[in-house]
Amino acid sequence: VFPGISVIETLCSDHGYCKDDFIWIGSSGGMEKRLVTEAGISFIGIPSGKLRRYFSIRNFIDIFKIGLGFIYAFCILLKVKPAIVFSKGGYVSVPPVAAGKLLRIPLLTHETTCTLGNLNDERSLALNAALEEAHALLHVVDVVSTDGILAVSVLEEFLRRDDHA
Repeated sequence: VFPGISVIETLCSDHGYCKDDFIWIGSSGGMEKRLVTEAGISFIGIPSGKLRRYFSIRNFIDIFKIGLGFIYAFCILLKVKPAIVFSKGGYVSVPPVAAGKLLRIPLLTHETTCTLGNLNDERSLALNAALEEAHALLHVVDVVSTDGILAVSVLEEFLRRDDHA
């Protein structure tokens, strides 16, 4: 949550955006709602479920939550028509990322951990191709960022492009 808030705050303070330009889609039952709204960012909660790597009866229940979350996210993105979907990963980002892909909304993933989670594992093949394209487009060198500044730079460059709509 905090790196995502940091990205938004940096875009607002240093790059001319305001917090009204952003909508945070997150878990309707998590603590992120409180943190995000306290930061002054619009929050929309969606149902979310987690697929565990071990057997659990909750996997059967959560698959329906993921499906319902996808429908919610699809409707939100269809209404808002964002220029980009910014994902920090995690199980709650699966529905908005999938809905964004279906709606052909570009995706920017900001990964600050050393190991990829399940969602990022699934996207790794597409991510490699996207990183090669970003490297060619932005002349990016190997940079490690844990504070969101690289993500801000890539996001800002993307928003400047004319062909993202």
